[in-house]
Order: sequence, then C-alpha cells, then structure tokens
Amino acid sequence: MAEDLRISFVELQELLSETETFSGFLADLTDVAKRSFREEVYCSITLLRDGRRETAASSDDLATLADEAQYSEQTGPCLTALDEGTEVLIDDLRTETRFGSYSEKAVALGLRSVVALPMPGPDRPVGALNLYSPTVGAFSDATLTRARMLAAAASGAVGVARRITEQAQLNEDLKAAMASRRVIDQALGITMAREGCNADTAFGLLRRSSQNEHKKLREVAFELVTRTGGVPPPETPVFQPAPPR
Repeated sequence: MAEDLRISFVELQELLSETETFSGFLADLTDVAKRSFREEVYCSITLLRDGRRETAASSDDLATLADEAQYSEQTGPCLTALDEGTEVLIDDLRTETRFGSYSEKAVALGLRSVVALPMPGPDRPVGALNLYSPTVGAFSDATLTRARMLAAAASGAVGVARRITEQAQLNEDLKAAMASRRVIDQALGITMAREGCNADTAFGLLRRSSQNEHKKLREVAFELVTRTGGVPPPETPVFQPAPPR
C-alpha cells in the first residue's frame, strides 16, 4: 500500500508540473484515479460553479451519467459530500435507502458501490471526488486512503486555479484604473490650458461637469479628450515595451 501511495504521489506531482490547463489537470486526475485501483473504477469530479453543481471532469461517460442522475434527483452521495463536507460510502447500491430513487438509477447503469469524498476549501467544500464501481464493497480502508489523497490533490488544484483567476481579474481592474487615470490626466491638461488655471481648479471644473451632467468623471474626461483630439483616447498604454531582441 505504501508503495502504491508513493507512486500515486509522484504521478500527481508530474501532473501538476506538466498539465497546461486546469480542466486538463482535472481530466488527467480522474484517469490517475481510475488507474490507481485494482478493481474496475470510474471517477468524476463535481465542482460548484456560480452556484451550480456540474461535472468538471470524468474518466468515463458512465461516471458522468452517474453524476447527472444525482443532479436531476437533487440528492446523492456526491451532492452530500459537496454540501455537507462528509465522506459518503455505499457498499451496495441495491440495499442503499438514503438517496431516494438515485440508487435504483445507479444500479440500472451497472454500478454497485460508490464513494464520494469532499474536496475541502477555505470555508466549505469546493467540490467532490466521486468513485464508482460495478463491484459490491469495492472500497476498503486502503482504497479510501488513496482516494482521500486524490481528493486533496484536486482540492489544491481548484485553490490554485481560483487564485490565478482572482489575480487575472485584479490585473484587468488595475489596467482599467490606469486607463481611467490617464484619460483624466489628459482632460486636466486640456482644461488647464483652456482656462489658464492650476490642476486643482481644473479638477474642480471637471468634477462640477460630472455632477451637472450626472456622468462619471471618467466619462466627462473621455468626451473632452475625444472632442479636443478628434479621436477617442486609447484604452491601452500609448507606450508599449519594446519586444525582446
């Protein structure tokens, strides 16, 4: 078991270093999970996106169908793992009674046992790693240890992806702020030249126009620069860094 875990850990490290996209990493992770078990196993990852639960990756269409049956029923092991942050183990779907008609639908797909593990986040689970098997009692203590490690890896990837997304949004916000400041500075220069006043007075005049016209200061500045120059001001920096030689 220790050797199996070591091999799985090394493989996960390789995935993190080699996979170029977040969705690609999750897809590869479900394949690793499928190969990590001696029994026949299908794997999927359920994520919460914009308040909706969806399958972000799966090793097989069967795993996706098993997830979708839960979404339509609004109940099931992966939804419980995601919503409550608890592991859900079903040794035999034919005798499982917790999830209404979901168990019946899963059995119809040829499935017999399931384990769903929460992917922990800062405040609440960000997703669930789901493992399905056509074998009764497929998931033992040893396989659950391996599954927990895979769920932790998936959780870490979601955290990294979230930070990258937040940083990208921050960069866009900063660019927008810089563009606004540049346009306002141009409008200040135009107003100072026209009115023969200093920067503070020019800013007061622009702000008064903003209030009187019920427009944002940037909009007033944009219109002034456009009227003066005959063309709208650029939204990106005028001076771009020279390309490397």
